[in-house]
Amino acid sequence: MNAGLLCGARCAVCCCMLVLTGCAHFEQFFGRYSEKNAQIAPQVLIASVPKSFQLSGRVSIAWEAQRWIGVIDWDYANAIETLSLSLAGQDFARFERYEGRARARLVNGQTFEENSWSELSARAIGVGLPFDLAPYWVRGLPAPGADVSERGTDVFTQREWIVSTLERDERGHPKRMRWQRKSVSLTLVIDAWNER
Repeated sequence: MNAGLLCGARCAVCCCMLVLTGCAHFEQFFGRYSEKNAQIAPQVLIASVPKSFQLSGRVSIAWEAQRWIGVIDWDYANAIETLSLSLAGQDFARFERYEGRARARLVNGQTFEENSWSELSARAIGVGLPFDLAPYWVRGLPAPGADVSERGTDVFTQREWIVSTLERDERGHPKRMRWQRKSVSLTLVIDAWNER
């Protein structure tokens, strides 16, 4: 009888050891499974969308042998955007973005449509301007999602454009800026700024 009890006790100990070993392997398996899944879990990218604003001011655009000086009125919102350029005291071009498409209408009646404002301005007025990134730049900030190659006090370089804040207002917001890329230079003086 003692031998039977001893045998039963040994069996119970062996069963416990097998269960504990199995639990350890089970835990290791699921630990590895969780780590593996964590590595391949989809990354959720949160896009930062700039706040809506209305801006008016003066603009000077120079490229190659040309130079334009005029007035800019810009109404930016996430869903729809309009930007008007007036040169020499007359309306010259009106840019619109709606449902992912960019459109331009010139004073002579010509219309253009492209996927981005940079492509659109290149077709409409002959020079590609970075208005796609500009809702961030007018705040003196680089746009998220695009590499910044150099950064200093009041200046950074993004997509080969050097963005400089030359003057700030009493609240610290940019008042005069210059955007330069190769032979293109845009100087913006912000006279009125309303954030919604």
